[in-house]
Amino acid sequence: KYKDSIVSTLKIDKDKLKKSVDKKSYRQYTLQYYTFAKTETGSDNKTKDKDAKTLEQGKKDMIALQKKAASAKDFTKDVITDKDNDKVDDNNKGISYSTKDLIETDTDFLDNATRKTVKAMKNGAVSGLIETKDAYYVIKMVNNNDSAAYDSQCEKAVSDEKESQFETKYKSDIKPNYTTEVQSFWKGRVTL
Repeated sequence: KYKDSIVSTLKIDKDKLKKSVDKKSYRQYTLQYYTFAKTETGSDNKTKDKDAKTLEQGKKDMIALQKKAASAKDFTKDVITDKDNDKVDDNNKGISYSTKDLIETDTDFLDNATRKTVKAMKNGAVSGLIETKDAYYVIKMVNNNDSAAYDSQCEKAVSDEKESQFETKYKSDIKPNYTTEVQSFWKGRVTL
């Protein structure tokens, strides 16, 4: 409470701090997607490519899934059977459901060309079958201009400025005005 009371007296220009955050860099694309990985982890914990027959069947299953997903009322529920809510298809353990908050500057999801294609999708659109070197995907664009990541970064900028200004005030105005003394009774009994 004491810290909050000090922070409330500081001059923090929230609008200026928000303007310092690059809105374009924190543009968020909210995605839902189904995937079939082309690799698997063996019992030796090493990743290996799935065999050609498994990949061929996986691709067929994902094509069928895409047709179902494109017309589903609820992309999260009406596409796969998932009675145990583990986000893995009960009928095909190779297919799973996930979500992604893709930020404009992210490079860890999909390859460059595929990311560009996904970012161009309209809200509510369901992709065709997308194939990358690692997996097959069917992606739904939930929101192609979600402000959540930008808003979060703005809050962080304001919070960081409050912390910085408080530390400066603490070191220059507060700490020098107080003296800490350990009474002899407590020496060796507590550590400050």
